[in-house]
Amino acid sequence: MKRTVLKIMSLVAFTLGTQSVASECKIITSPLDMPTMTFVYSNWYAQSTPTITASDYQYTSFVDAYKEFDEKLRNHIKETVCKKNHFDGVANYKIQWQQTEKVYDFTATYDVFSDK
Repeated sequence: MKRTVLKIMSLVAFTLGTQSVASECKIITSPLDMPTMTFVYSNWYAQSTPTITASDYQYTSFVDAYKEFDEKLRNHIKETVCKKNHFDGVANYKIQWQQTEKVYDFTATYDVFSDK
C-alpha cells in the first residue's frame, strides 16, 4: 500500500513538474492580451531551406522544411526569450514563406511579452 501511494505521488509530482515547465514559455498566434500581458519587443527569424540537398541530392518537401523551421524557431524562442531573458513567451507568432525552384524561404515574426 505504501509503495502504491508513493508511486502515485511521484507520478503526480512528475506530471505537475512537466506542466509547469511546458507553461513557462507560451507561444501564441493571437495578439497580445493587454490587460494581462506587457509588450516587451518585436522580433523576427528567417531561414532558407534548399529543395534539393547538396550533400545527398535528396528532395525536401515543403511540409518537412516548414516543420523543421517551426521546431527550430520554437526551440530558439524557448532558449533565448524564456530561459535566457526570463520573459513569459511570445504572441502574434506568424510564419510566412516563399518558394522558388531551388529554395523555401521562411520568415517568422513575433512579439515578446511578460505577464502582468
